[in-house]
Amino acid sequence: MSSLIICLPLGHSFDFFTFSDILANVKFIYWPDIDSESRISQLADTIIEQNREICNKADIILGISIAGLLAIEIANKKENIQKVILISSIKSAKEKPNSFKIFKFIRLYNILPISLLNGNTLLMQFIYKLWYLSSEKNATKYYQKVIKNEKPQQIRKTLRLLFAWNGQLSERKKVLHIHGTNDQIFPIRKLHNVEIIDKAEHFNIMLYKSKIISLINAFIA
Repeated sequence: MSSLIICLPLGHSFDFFTFSDILANVKFIYWPDIDSESRISQLADTIIEQNREICNKADIILGISIAGLLAIEIANKKENIQKVILISSIKSAKEKPNSFKIFKFIRLYNILPISLLNGNTLLMQFIYKLWYLSSEKNATKYYQKVIKNEKPQQIRKTLRLLFAWNGQLSERKKVLHIHGTNDQIFPIRKLHNVEIIDKAEHFNIMLYKSKIISLINAFIA
């Protein structure tokens, strides 16, 4: 079976985003450290340099959420990676919600108190509902799993990367784009050519693991 690279999003919780119990030959790669001047394309260069053997052998890369942007940048730089799997992510900057332009302009990542990112707070849940009109009633516990091990400044820097990204997946690559109909981070109405997971949300899409694995197996066959 072809190799897979999984680039995890904000957190490093393999029990949350694990495929190793279902798919063979999976290689996990952590995000490198992010500095104040980093760009996603530069992080891709770092990953390729630090994981040269894996990146030279792999022909499939998988990214979840913002890690999908990193997967795209790596795939664009590596000719041997011909297939890209995106879950709860976007294929180009054109698919970002319009609200991200506002967040980038006001530099939300600098002014938002990190304490609000704690999914346990009632204030965070209210803001989440207000900004995204979210139906993700159970999203906070999954959200907590993603960020629980992250330093506040890393969260700020990652948000800056997301808002600043202006890339797109090369047309030479084959893509499987899996997305939930209730995803309010990257609303599905902005996306094209996606495999839909009905009622799935951004932070709980992995509850639909059997459907996702079925789609992946068909794609990589």
